[in-house]
Amino acid sequence: MRETPLKKHDILPELALNYIEVLDKLRVHTGHDFTGLQPDIAQRQINSRIRTAGCKDLQTYLNKLESSETEAVLLAQTLTINVSSFFRNPLVFEYLRQRVLPELLLKKTKRGEQTLRIWSAGCATGEEPYSIAIIVRDLVNGEDNPLQINIFGTDINKESLKIARTGLYKTNSLDNVPLRYVRSCFTRQNGAFKLDPVIRDMVVFSEYDLLDEKSRVPQISVFGDFDLVFCCNVVMYYQSADQVKIFSKIARSIVTTGFLVLGEAEELPLPYRRSFIPLPGAGHFFQKR
Repeated sequence: MRETPLKKHDILPELALNYIEVLDKLRVHTGHDFTGLQPDIAQRQINSRIRTAGCKDLQTYLNKLESSETEAVLLAQTLTINVSSFFRNPLVFEYLRQRVLPELLLKKTKRGEQTLRIWSAGCATGEEPYSIAIIVRDLVNGEDNPLQINIFGTDINKESLKIARTGLYKTNSLDNVPLRYVRSCFTRQNGAFKLDPVIRDMVVFSEYDLLDEKSRVPQISVFGDFDLVFCCNVVMYYQSADQVKIFSKIARSIVTTGFLVLGEAEELPLPYRRSFIPLPGAGHFFQKR
């Protein structure tokens, strides 16, 4: 009897048992451990890469991956799902503009503190930290405010960070940007939109693995102590044990009374629900006790 040929999007049967072998070989190339990803997500993304690479079976792909640094980079990019846009959840950013940032700025002024520190963890191609920077600049622009604004954007995907650093985006990335910000913060350039260099320079980007056990915070931030952390649509791709590891790192990095923002489909693990208070009517904003 002839076997039914696999369709383009069918998962290779051998992946279910052997996908970890692919991730182990990838770790040799990249130094990053993807074994904590949800199995169905990892298998689906690996399968997509196998098809795109034109390999007939898993062993053929393993041979290719072992011998090709380029293929390792492409697989890592496929595994890091980078769906991003400016003001992706408009309600979240409006709450940030009306409630959270004004509260932080007022607190800094009253305490005589000189620095506002913000971390966008898993920032993909940079739209999220730039959206935060746009709002911060809008709130402090023209005011006699001595605050130093430090915004850090980190991601595991080097190629995404290259895009972020350019500050150049396609039109559809701006679909949710309020018109006043489109006019004041972007200029058209060869069919795309270029971010105002002043805003671009407010964000510092660096490669960082949230599961890196050797570091407490991104090296570029030096010491953490963040007033606000965005970690949206990141942990949901990981298994529960690694979710707890990521939350543990993030929780330690936030100052007391600082804020955490999660994605709509994400929840705080049980061990951290006493440490973070959900803000009423704020979606997934939490304040550290």
